[in-house]
Amino acid sequence: CAAALSQSGGGPALLQLVHHDIEDAAVKVVRKYITDMELAKSCAAPPMHSTKTKQKSEFEVSIEQLNEKLDGIALIMQHTESYDRFVRHKARELEKMDQLQTQILPVQTKLNEALAELGGFFTLLEQNQLGISLAKALEMDDLPDSAQAAIKTGDLASL
Repeated sequence: CAAALSQSGGGPALLQLVHHDIEDAAVKVVRKYITDMELAKSCAAPPMHSTKTKQKSEFEVSIEQLNEKLDGIALIMQHTESYDRFVRHKARELEKMDQLQTQILPVQTKLNEALAELGGFFTLLEQNQLGISLAKALEMDDLPDSAQAAIKTGDLASL
């Protein structure tokens, strides 16, 4: 592939052009996913509720919703990382073949920035998932309400 790019006369310039177009499209996809899946809202949602009171906030998310969002984020990040490794490998091959002193692709790209934002949402959603799982486990153990409240608020010292 690198030899074909180099022989085409486009070499590094062609790879930069193709990467730029792909990156722009991929960043749009990532941003649309963040918006469509309402990740900011899901991260801000109170993750825990008591099944004893049966009261649930309209903004709360279920463990199933969190799993779906986490799976989607993981898939996007895996595919994007595969693309990034592939294109950077091809860029290194071209740099070696053409004996270039400069890098074809920048170290940090717009796609990397979009994925860092997506990774932040992944971390927060995972934290919410852990909170829901912890709340369910505590309710199954039937701990006193004061102990459950302390754990839900993070005030573990009062236990």
